[in-house]
Amino acid sequence: MAEAVHLLAQRCGDLESLALAYRARGLAALASGSRKDALSHYEEAERLSRLNGNDVERARVQRSMIDALMHLG
Repeated sequence: MAEAVHLLAQRCGDLESLALAYRARGLAALASGSRKDALSHYEEAERLSRLNGNDVERARVQRSMIDALMHLG
């Protein structure tokens, strides 16, 4: 599902959609146990949210990153 959201966001081409899609991919990766992949997706979501000027979404991404970082030590 997260992959489909990402493909749709790429077609839309706006930063907000891409940021949300990367956060969704991060959540999916974390749920499947791929913590390094999750962190990578979260980092991209955070970068896009910063570029877009969306501080609320950026904070949500940073909060989500904590879970992946805790498990990676």
